[in-house]
Amino acid sequence: MFDQNITKSFSDEGATVVLHRNNPDLPQSTCRELTQNGIGVVDFGMGTNLDPDESDDAAETRTKNTLRRISAGGAYGAIHVKNREVVVVGYASPRAIRFFELENVDGEKRTYPGFQFERFGEVPDRADGVFERLNTAIKNRLNKPTLYEPDEGTPDRPGIETIPEAFIELDKMGRLRRPIK
Repeated sequence: MFDQNITKSFSDEGATVVLHRNNPDLPQSTCRELTQNGIGVVDFGMGTNLDPDESDDAAETRTKNTLRRISAGGAYGAIHVKNREVVVVGYASPRAIRFFELENVDGEKRTYPGFQFERFGEVPDRADGVFERLNTAIKNRLNKPTLYEPDEGTPDRPGIETIPEAFIELDKMGRLRRPIK
């Protein structure tokens, strides 16, 4: 079941593979809607500043660097909400970084950096096979930063390979879509 060729073929394209938990200072309904639309946003109060040299926090610096890698070469990824109710897998093309003006939980409008998938699909409920492995990979990494590049998996502990596998499976099922403009 663990197919090195799938991971290698995605890596050969130069794309980054990321796992992202939509968990900014936004209402949960907003996080859910963003996720369902293939949008991942981050919140360090950074606004539009993506310069990693202007960060005092290591997690913020890593997040900015990951956003810059997504922008430079594209990325395959999985976005999920806090409790994994909604999981979306997709592809963000180069220059997919966006800035979203959103109302936070205090009712204040703020600018949040993030990315938007060009093609994506929602992982079906009660899924097995590759989707179950993806869910396990996400669950095993809940203590990680909200946006990061996951590690390689093993047959007993699925990892990064589950993201492109799930993307391919959603494509075969005809479940990938493009964002509504």
